[in-house]
Amino acid sequence: MKHFTLIFLVSISCLFKVNSQNNQYFSNESSLRIDFLFQGDNKSDTVYVKHFWKNSTMSQNPNNLIDDFDYGVHKIEIFDSITNKLIFSKGFCSLFEEWKNTPESKTKKESFEMSIFMPLPKNNAKVVISSRKRDGVFEIKHLSYFSKNNVFQKQIDKYTTTPIHYSGNSAKCFDLVIIPDGYSKNDEQKMQKDFARLASYLLKCEPYSSLKNKINITGVVVFSEQSGINNPISNVSVNTAVNSRFNALESDRYLMIKDVWKLNDIAQSAPFDAILVMCNTSKYGGGGIYNLYATTCADCEDVDFVMTHELGHSVSGLADEYYTSEVSVEDYYPLNIEPWEPNITTLVNFEKKWKKLVKPNTPIPTPVEGYREVVGVFEGGGYQAKGVFRPVVSCSMKDIEYNHFCPVCKMSIKLMIDFYCK
Repeated sequence: MKHFTLIFLVSISCLFKVNSQNNQYFSNESSLRIDFLFQGDNKSDTVYVKHFWKNSTMSQNPNNLIDDFDYGVHKIEIFDSITNKLIFSKGFCSLFEEWKNTPESKTKKESFEMSIFMPLPKNNAKVVISSRKRDGVFEIKHLSYFSKNNVFQKQIDKYTTTPIHYSGNSAKCFDLVIIPDGYSKNDEQKMQKDFARLASYLLKCEPYSSLKNKINITGVVVFSEQSGINNPISNVSVNTAVNSRFNALESDRYLMIKDVWKLNDIAQSAPFDAILVMCNTSKYGGGGIYNLYATTCADCEDVDFVMTHELGHSVSGLADEYYTSEVSVEDYYPLNIEPWEPNITTLVNFEKKWKKLVKPNTPIPTPVEGYREVVGVFEGGGYQAKGVFRPVVSCSMKDIEYNHFCPVCKMSIKLMIDFYCK
């Protein structure tokens, strides 16, 4: 009993210390939304903050304000101006870095929106946004200062929400918000059924099914002027809530959104850690960008796979493990640099990946024959047939198969959900 009491008191002391530190730097009642832009072409880029917005609600866990995963092409860091202490950080990706590899980026400049949410700092703060160079080293792209004089209250519409799955306090759970796009007012009944159906796909998929008591799922009831989703290839143009569209970056099935600020306006009707856009279409497609959003077709074949695969990207930073000739890229990942994604490796620094899950005497690299059912190091992944390796022969991040995440991807998802709930 004395031993238990000591542990309990130490735990309470540590918890108080963490919370008291955060109380020193942050408001417990308000949050800060930082809207910024990536702008440029394939040769140059700039990053600049457009707005600091104060929000009246705060649902973030004060214990997970420092991101130690080291995932993402970009990261934002917030330093207290008095102590110069790092008080918030988060890694993320954007559509901009993908667009920079397209032919279009050689002839024009474009802008891409991004938003980051955090507790509202009490003091002035330094804002640093960095991007990962090809060699894996971060380079500062933007530096500015937040103060009470440059933060404003944004007036946004509040939409009705539908609780789909509730496990507890949003600050201690992973909160997924589902935003419908392409649902007119005549589609309201279908929208509600699709909310429940897509949520069930997530909650029946491992490892989410084992973590369901740590997950909240909420739908936002927002209507579009017209039903359906924009599809330039088929000359389909409709007026929808967040303007999702196929053929992003000239890829027919890539279903993406550029109106990120509007998307976040709508998402703020509910507490959220991640956004899933549910698109009212039977055409196969989707997309997912780490710490930005995921999209999925609502009625397409294999929607259960599409949704969970794209959330693998957006929530947990998982890489695509496929490498077929249709999508192969020779130098997407430099072979002398370890990729930041947790489920692929170039063997440059395999120690920090899934080496501990590989049984002794398993060859590295691992041949397919004789090792189809084990965790190993199989060549081919990240769109490259040579030099990039994946953990297993088949996984939901490689093949169109629902509820088939490999042990490495499951571990990565679990670690991320636990981070939001700690």
